[in-house]
Amino acid sequence: MTDSAEPDAAPSLLPVVLGFAFAGILLLAVSFWAARRQKNPPAETPPALTLLSPVRDTVPGETLTIRFQTGAPLRLGPAGWAAGHFHLHALLDSVELMPAAADIRQTPEGSYTWTITPVRPGTFQLIWALPNHTGLTENATQPIRLLPQ
Repeated sequence: MTDSAEPDAAPSLLPVVLGFAFAGILLLAVSFWAARRQKNPPAETPPALTLLSPVRDTVPGETLTIRFQTGAPLRLGPAGWAAGHFHLHALLDSVELMPAAADIRQTPEGSYTWTITPVRPGTFQLIWALPNHTGLTENATQPIRLLPQ
């Protein structure tokens, strides 16, 4: 007796290969879009920042308490204390400082306070940063000098 049934044909790998190729192309496209989005800052302008105290060069102690106001209300978000797309940073010379959740307090008149420690002599300025932490000098406070004791 002879068996006339043909052996089962091997499954085609073509759909699997095409599926992986499509997934790879999709992943590359999404990565390219995300990278371009991070490089392009939002079209809106950051709110104004005004340093209310100290307003000129000062000799701080071990801590520096600043009082400032913003052109838009601050709220605590995933990137820190933010107003829209922008969050708050301080520059002490070339070192960027970012306030922790408990560092900033709103005063009854609507301004904010931030106590920074430790402090060393140098140039101090409040700036805005983008979600990827790129610092912006637009609408930043005027720099002041922190003088040695």
